[in-house]
Amino acid sequence: MAGEPFGIGSGVWPGLAKVAEEAGELLQVVGKLVATGGHPEHYDGSDLRARLVEECGDLLAAIGYLTAANGIEAEVARRASGKREIFDGWHRREAIVKPPALTITHPPVRPIRPPRWARRPTKTAEAHGGLRRGSHRHSIDTCRHPTLSGSPGTVPGRSCGPARTASGPPGSPTGSTHRPGRRSGSW
Repeated sequence: MAGEPFGIGSGVWPGLAKVAEEAGELLQVVGKLVATGGHPEHYDGSDLRARLVEECGDLLAAIGYLTAANGIEAEVARRASGKREIFDGWHRREAIVKPPALTITHPPVRPIRPPRWARRPTKTAEAHGGLRRGSHRHSIDTCRHPTLSGSPGTVPGRSCGPARTASGPPGSPTGSTHRPGRRSGSW
């Protein structure tokens, strides 16, 4: 070990490599504790609490060696003491003022209403096979709209037949024609 740079017994920052190694091992245990949600039993069967105790002890010993071997014990002890007071203060404040648990609520789901044009057709439109009042112009001979009985023909109460005239045949100059949905002349 004396030949390794930064290792125990090295001439340059002895014990630094050992602190890095022990810190890495402690981080592995901490990561597993976080991953299990704080449960001390790991899926591989190991006791994470026991491993945490071991790795914390190993790291403290490595830090103790590093500080003693490099003559920085007093400075590190003062810093650790001040930091410990700060951490204890944070813990006391957190114990007094606990933030509320995070809860996620979803707004109620409102059904989407279809636009007016896509809503249920009127009875007139249903009887005309989906066509609305006054939307078609043809004679009774070519009418294919189903009647209420389902067979092709005119719809009761609606005129799909030839134009009506007031005083002459359809299209004559003497008479006016009327088709559903239009106003023209009188009949």
